[in-house]
Amino acid sequence: MLFFVCVGDVVLVGGVGEVFVARVIAGGKVTVPRRLRDVLNLEEGDYVRVTINEVMKRKQQERKGKKGGRK
Repeated sequence: MLFFVCVGDVVLVGGVGEVFVARVIAGGKVTVPRRLRDVLNLEEGDYVRVTINEVMKRKQQERKGKKGGRK
């Protein structure tokens, strides 16, 4: 169940409880899945509260073999 709280010009959305895995890209950026962005009406410049529960490191060999980005 979602709930919304208005504080001045800020709308806080709570109760989302969505879990997803995101890959960290250049500059430390992660992507919120489109489905969740749509449900929460997220727009550029919005803030989200993030809790990191686990970090899954790639194996060293995978890191060396992935230079140059996607093909």
